[in-house]
Amino acid sequence: MLSIGIPIISTILFTATGTVFAPLLSNFSLVLLLNALWFIASFFQSSGWTSITQLIYLWFEKEQYGFVFSILAISSRGGYLLSYAVLGSLLYYFSWYTILILSTLISALAFLCDIYYLPKKPSNTSLPVSSSPTTEVASNNSNSNNNSNNTDLWSKMVYFLSDLRFWFMLINNLTLTIAVELGVFLPLLFTKLLLLSPASASLASSCFPVGCVVSVFLGGIIVDRLNKSQKLFFYSAILSAVVISSYYLYATLSAVVTRGVIEPSEVNLAIVLIFIYGLCVATPYYIPCSVFTIEFGGKDCGLVAGMLSSVAFCGAFVFDSYAGVILQQEKWDQFLYVLVWVCVAGFTSLFFFLYLDRRAEIQKQ
Repeated sequence: MLSIGIPIISTILFTATGTVFAPLLSNFSLVLLLNALWFIASFFQSSGWTSITQLIYLWFEKEQYGFVFSILAISSRGGYLLSYAVLGSLLYYFSWYTILILSTLISALAFLCDIYYLPKKPSNTSLPVSSSPTTEVASNNSNSNNNSNNTDLWSKMVYFLSDLRFWFMLINNLTLTIAVELGVFLPLLFTKLLLLSPASASLASSCFPVGCVVSVFLGGIIVDRLNKSQKLFFYSAILSAVVISSYYLYATLSAVVTRGVIEPSEVNLAIVLIFIYGLCVATPYYIPCSVFTIEFGGKDCGLVAGMLSSVAFCGAFVFDSYAGVILQQEKWDQFLYVLVWVCVAGFTSLFFFLYLDRRAEIQKQ
């Protein structure tokens, strides 16, 4: 409960502090304050996913992992969708200060719901009690760290790093984390490059989380029904669509940058391409890595999730810093060109991971 509640508390403190000090500070001081508060909030928020991974490992069966993680991904991307669409619509009528107050109240309500409604253990729900997950994972991965329960943290990390599948998943999670960072820059893209109003840009940006929500909903239904060979072809197909859509988005908006003239059809095409991009990138971003952390890490899945996520967040930090520099110079074509190659790297790494995972399963048979 505490590990899940801390991220919510940090969000409440971030929005509440920003609400109190926003009218009292200059624009520059307010930006510094909000960045510092967001850093602190993000520090605690990042702990949520490792805790949830451990909870799913203890509560659910292996055959349910893909569907359960898809539900969580729907919740995550649904939150983005509400923030873009609902809060974006409210910007037509209210100031940013009012939106901060509203965000604080919503975060506080979420925390109260967490306290009163989150069950403490599976027996408090209608869920069937999971069989011994440690035994099941150990049988699937006989050389896993579950056979060395008494080893120290360093030894477990060395074991994880010795498996080539871990490295390909590390690269895949890194690159796809960067790929979904496109959503962070969409309001800026629509306002600065395509010249929409802030409220219209926020609504247009919702095409990305809409695509993500549809993706993980369908992905959760499909993935658990596929064997490893079928997953190889399934993920290869949809990541190919990610690469293609990112390239056409790059080509379309590069033409806008070159001409300096925006056609209404190009705005509509950009929205469609971004929707397709979100539709195809969300499932391979959320589900394979999440399922891998449990199947590979067993009872130490929280450690595996932490290792993968920390590298991914570092990559996102580097990319966001780089993007901030080049977008100050209005180099949107360069930004999108880098994103295309990030998607190519994500496709390649996941393909090799799935190939090795399939080969490992065949060798065990």
